Amino acid sequence: MKKTAPEPIRIVLAGIGGYGIHYVKTLVQRELQGAPLKLVALVDPAAKASPVYPQVSGLPCFQDLDACLRVHPADLVIVSSPIQFHAEQIRTALAHRAHVLCEKPLCATRQQGLDLIEAQAAAGLQVGIGYQWSFSPAILRALEDVRAGLYGVPQVFRTRVYWPRSDAYFGRNRWAGRVRDSQGRPVYDSVLNNATAHYLHNMLYFLGEKPHEARLPERIEARLLRCNPIETFDTALVRMEADLPDAPPVVLALAVSHTTAALVDPELEYRYSRGRLIVRDGVLRGEREGAGELAKDYGPITGPDPVADKLDAMLDAVRTGR
Repeated sequence: MKKTAPEPIRIVLAGIGGYGIHYVKTLVQRELQGAPLKLVALVDPAAKASPVYPQVSGLPCFQDLDACLRVHPADLVIVSSPIQFHAEQIRTALAHRAHVLCEKPLCATRQQGLDLIEAQAAAGLQVGIGYQWSFSPAILRALEDVRAGLYGVPQVFRTRVYWPRSDAYFGRNRWAGRVRDSQGRPVYDSVLNNATAHYLHNMLYFLGEKPHEARLPERIEARLLRCNPIETFDTALVRMEADLPDAPPVVLALAVSHTTAALVDPELEYRYSRGRLIVRDGVLRGEREGAGELAKDYGPITGPDPVADKLDAMLDAVRTGR
């Protein structure tokens, strides 16, 4: 008996410029290859300015997500719009019974985040945030070993990321480095909340006790510095402590900046009582100390397609409902 092909997952993409370019390329390519998905509509008031617009110019394009979903129901809404629209668009998608994959950060303010957690729970739908390291097969393999106790008890986590940015970076739009946009909507764009948010989240993700869970630290100290003429900050030095049962607190140290002369792509060292995890040149490696010393190569954290892993995870969540 011939198997029935699965119904394609209907996708609406909000934001096709900036990082949304990656989603356009991947979704168009997969659809051409026969994957069971369909990009049904776009939401972007500046869509024609995107370099990939010619690839999707035949699709209906809206300025407002609610108006779009009234005409084009979706199973999954991908939110790749500016930060100030994340909270509103997530709520709109949930109200229209669509799952959500939202690029980081979740939203601009703590209260927005708490409101969205309630909305997601009430809707009973999945909301994924695009911290791509958390979807990486290399990260997930290492995390499985960590939770199995291979490296022992976490002690000190260190991360540094130095990505120099020019005036053009902060002038590329009307919200970069801003506290609020011209309409008064909260943004709070910064090196920590946006560009390097993956690496802050990853430290806390490795302390989570359950799959898909990150741990909040009990204590935080930070120096937030500004060199560029922006409203927020472009350098952050952060020290956190997370309490563990029957063990000293884990110390987490993070240094990120857009103002350094030299480029330093993400470097991390997560030290445990019996070994450590390190990232150099994008490759994750585990080292175990003591008798029977072990070195484990988990491989590159990201592949050539930066959205593939998180998109696959969300498509699976849409199919299974979990």
